[in-house]
Amino acid sequence: MKRDERKPEWIPDLVWSAYQRCKEYAAWAESNSAWIDSDDMLIPSRQDLEIFRKVLFDRQCKSIWQIVLTRTNDSTAIEVDESRSMPFQFLLWTLRMALSGPTSSSLIPAKERSDRGGKIAQLAKRLGRELEFISRKGHVPLDLSAPLAIHLESTYERYRDRDVDIDEIDVAMMEYDEGPQAISLIVRDLFFSGEESIFGVLAKSARTWANTKPDEYRSDLTRARRNYFVREMTRYFNVNFGQPHRASVASLVRCLLDLEMNALDVTRNAPVTRPASPAKSVRKEPIVPSTTRNPKKT
Repeated sequence: MKRDERKPEWIPDLVWSAYQRCKEYAAWAESNSAWIDSDDMLIPSRQDLEIFRKVLFDRQCKSIWQIVLTRTNDSTAIEVDESRSMPFQFLLWTLRMALSGPTSSSLIPAKERSDRGGKIAQLAKRLGRELEFISRKGHVPLDLSAPLAIHLESTYERYRDRDVDIDEIDVAMMEYDEGPQAISLIVRDLFFSGEESIFGVLAKSARTWANTKPDEYRSDLTRARRNYFVREMTRYFNVNFGQPHRASVASLVRCLLDLEMNALDVTRNAPVTRPASPAKSVRKEPIVPSTTRNPKKT
């Protein structure tokens, strides 16, 4: 940890204070071996501090802080809007997520999507019809339904007491407390109801996915990561501040990815049809900025 850092003349006091608090937390986490790898905005990471330092001491990124601070004084924003209530954590979290790059699934070529999606849809539809046929004969055989019920219950029990990031798994969790009878009904609806079953849903979604295009048409991962970063940060500025702020995005690309880019390049990679109104709310309930917590408490 550097101890001789001096506040750059272009950095507002509020930003510098937030950086110092982040350093204090980092020093505490380092000395207590308490660093946590998490995607939670409330938990600073090593990467957050490094991002903060790089952007903070880069003169060409000074416009970032003026933009971010305009949101803190926005009287139209509600209190739970992270871009207002915890602007620096929100910025660092967004930068960290943008730097992570696109998911591997988003880069699957169109031809492979078409082939695999079509095959999945065909198989799912066929399996769904077979199971529905059995269901229409009367009671679903226990040899088929019981193992599914047991597996469903054990899977639920595994996750019931765990903190699961719903956005990460992108699936709706279901709670129940009616015992085996409810589970058997769930199994019937999930697996043996034809078009309405999980296989019917899978067939439809697979057909939809088969017609999508990849985010990038190149095998160049460096360019794919750059383009992803540009799109995410353009969206961040456009949604939260009403403008894409392309020059600032270009400065962040140079600062954090060490790649040259100008505002016109940003426009080509992340076109915006019209300015977005600043978001009124991102979360549904108030949250407390992590850097305001006592770093000595766990």
